[in-house]
Amino acid sequence: MTIRFASTLFVGVCFLGVLSSGGCGGGKTGPKLAPVTGVVTYKTKALSGATLTFIPIEKTEGVGGTAKTDVDGKYKAVYTRGGDGLPAGKYKVAVSKRVMPDGSEPPEDVSPIESPAKETLPAAYSNPESTRLDALVSDDGKEINFNLK
Repeated sequence: MTIRFASTLFVGVCFLGVLSSGGCGGGKTGPKLAPVTGVVTYKTKALSGATLTFIPIEKTEGVGGTAKTDVDGKYKAVYTRGGDGLPAGKYKVAVSKRVMPDGSEPPEDVSPIESPAKETLPAAYSNPESTRLDALVSDDGKEINFNLK
């Protein structure tokens, strides 16, 4: 019985060693990311402090990403699972600009649902369910601008 226990223990330890070295899908690093940059304007003016959400549609690989505009309305997308850019393909894009009741930017460490900040853009841009915005991300990193009216 001691020999059987010892051999079972040995097999178990070997099995754990194989799992830890290979992991669950450890060989794949994720999809190839293309740079995604651009400028967002609203009523012809640079839109600062806006959040863009890129939602993959059709057969686009990956889980999408986000970006935040700077004071000049410029943005650079970041993949949700880490890295700069997004996998090439087609995306629905939601652009949200929330402000506090006093007009200031909401704190970044407070989730939108817990914040008294209000959306300033129409749902046609800001609501991920009903946005009319889309983007085609190409491997060459061509700039994608959004001119909201």
